[in-house]
Amino acid sequence: MRLPHGSTSFNTTTPGPDPKQFRTLITAVAREFGAHIEEFLLPDGTPNYITTRLRERERRFDLLCHDSLFLLAFAEVSPTPGAPPVFRDEPRWAELLQARSEFGVYTREELDTPLSEVDINELNSFEHGQIRHWRPGTVGELTFNHWD
Repeated sequence: MRLPHGSTSFNTTTPGPDPKQFRTLITAVAREFGAHIEEFLLPDGTPNYITTRLRERERRFDLLCHDSLFLLAFAEVSPTPGAPPVFRDEPRWAELLQARSEFGVYTREELDTPLSEVDINELNSFEHGQIRHWRPGTVGELTFNHWD
């Protein structure tokens, strides 16, 4: 696995996803699954992702949208605001989101991969400095972070 430049959200030059367009996409996909958005939380400095809390019948989960890259991840609903995400898979949602958009969706296995097992050569020196400072252990800790 190779992590793209911008994975840390630090020192990126490419425009990230537009929150309004992302919300429009999620609203449409949620309708197809008979689900609805409970919350749509934009980051205020940290974390480096938009959190969309979804309810599909009795199931609740979060969909995380990276602020600098067109990357998504699914997570458990955290009882503690600001806690690091606990990742999960939602294959039906991932398949439809990828078919309808330019977003990639990381699986739980990819997100739980130790950082020592991935190629981080595309990250710039500033991002490497952030890694040395924050010491993330996994792809998920690096990519969907609460760093300031």
